[in-house]
Amino acid sequence: MSDITVVYYTSNYMTGKFIEKTKEQLLSVIGDLPLISVSHKPMNFGTNICVGDVGRSHLNIYRQILVGARGARTK
Repeated sequence: MSDITVVYYTSNYMTGKFIEKTKEQLLSVIGDLPLISVSHKPMNFGTNICVGDVGRSHLNIYRQILVGARGARTK
């Protein structure tokens, strides 16, 4: 088991090819590392934790990072 978990957080504000390519690139780089996505809307990307539409703010970015970090099962 690796001691690294990747946390991806999003407000699901942007859509389309750019985001899809970003996710593809991330998956190609992380290999078999665990991935936790923390989002405002449910999504099929790693282990998803949906926090709901809580609004976009600096505080909510921090909260999403914290939720993702708490969800990690690595060291």
